[in-house]
Amino acid sequence: MKTIERIKKKQWRAKTTTSIESLPQDLIVEIVAQLVSQSATPISDLEKLQMTCKMFRAASKTKLIGQRISLKKEWNLHWWNKRRYFAILEHCAAVGNPEACFILGLENVFNLGRMSLGLCYLEKAIIGGYGAAIYTMGILLFGDHRTRQMGMQLLNRIRAVGTDTVRRDVLESVRMITMNKRSPGQIERCTNPTCGRVEGWNERQSFCSEICQWTSEYVEFYTNM
Repeated sequence: MKTIERIKKKQWRAKTTTSIESLPQDLIVEIVAQLVSQSATPISDLEKLQMTCKMFRAASKTKLIGQRISLKKEWNLHWWNKRRYFAILEHCAAVGNPEACFILGLENVFNLGRMSLGLCYLEKAIIGGYGAAIYTMGILLFGDHRTRQMGMQLLNRIRAVGTDTVRRDVLESVRMITMNKRSPGQIERCTNPTCGRVEGWNERQSFCSEICQWTSEYVEFYTNM
């Protein structure tokens, strides 16, 4: 009797157990996408996953995985295999990964001196909704009097998030990319002695105008770079 019950239990488990092969491919892709976006070591985890079965291997090669993988978490790879790291970045940027576009933007602007190409990458990151890219491009455009108005428009977009928070995030990324120190370009400062004074219980700075506020932010960014 017990033997029959055991057999029935095994049969029931076999019927109710969902195998990987029975899952829809788009669901498997979404599972892998969630893994690479949340994992602390997404590249190595993806490589391990590729070795498990052909369905995970096929899923790992889809466009969505390249868009979702978090590459900033794998920065250590940059130190022991920089060529491979940037090859992965370029592949992911090509399929629209905003973080990859942001890192490549920083690399081209601050290390390689390719401002135009760097701005192109940052623009792609902005399209992907990457807030740090909005701030970075805003600062870069603000530094040139010909594009200052455009820079201010971008910087105004990140006010709701908090300028200090975004600046810290960008500075952390820039310091990861380069050890080079850059000085702010020549920019006219406000001569009003009360402009930028800390006021009120929340200790916020008070500025004469919007341009004074972003001039202060521009100098603050390069001072702390």
